[in-house]
Amino acid sequence: MPKLYTNRLCPFAHRARLVLREKGIVYLPVEIDLKNMPEWYRALSPNQKVPLLELDDGQLVWESAIIGEYLEEAYPVPALLPQDPLLRSRYRLAQEQIGSTLISAFTGVLRNGDDVSKLTDALDTLEAHDWLGGPFWLGRQLTLVDLNLYPWFERLPLAREAVGLDWDEARWPKLSLWKKTLSERSAVIAEAGSPEEYRAAYRGMQAAVVRN
Repeated sequence: MPKLYTNRLCPFAHRARLVLREKGIVYLPVEIDLKNMPEWYRALSPNQKVPLLELDDGQLVWESAIIGEYLEEAYPVPALLPQDPLLRSRYRLAQEQIGSTLISAFTGVLRNGDDVSKLTDALDTLEAHDWLGGPFWLGRQLTLVDLNLYPWFERLPLAREAVGLDWDEARWPKLSLWKKTLSERSAVIAEAGSPEEYRAAYRGMQAAVVRN
């Protein structure tokens, strides 16, 4: 049985757990305290982060997006990537866009106190994406893009508390439908964190910034 070294509050680890749930893969979760990382895990992990997937033979796969792609190839049913080469290229472009827009803006707002406009601009960019008919990022099929993006949307209430971001369905109608569709999936519900947990993590993040 594969092991996933994870942390309930980490959005990158959240990605990997969503893929495992959607594919119905039985695995052993191993919770890692990121504030007090065990020395044995430091020795095991190539990048000192979560998630880390350990296979039955002891081989390791790390980085959340790469873990998702590995699981897609090793467990191809149900498929979480389209077969069409053009759509696969759109998947790779979307992955780049997620990192360069939403994740960087979200981190800047919460960690550095950046202005809320950086986050609303990132959401505007995602809303302007060619949705190919929706409700998912690449059309009618759920893909890795959706699962890789969703963890930050589950944490968006933190931005409201930090910088006063109000979710505007009229401004972001496609994102609103997408978010609602994802939030109702059984895998997403099973892996959902609580607002209290996320708030505690946010307060810890802010305290670390002050100390530094």
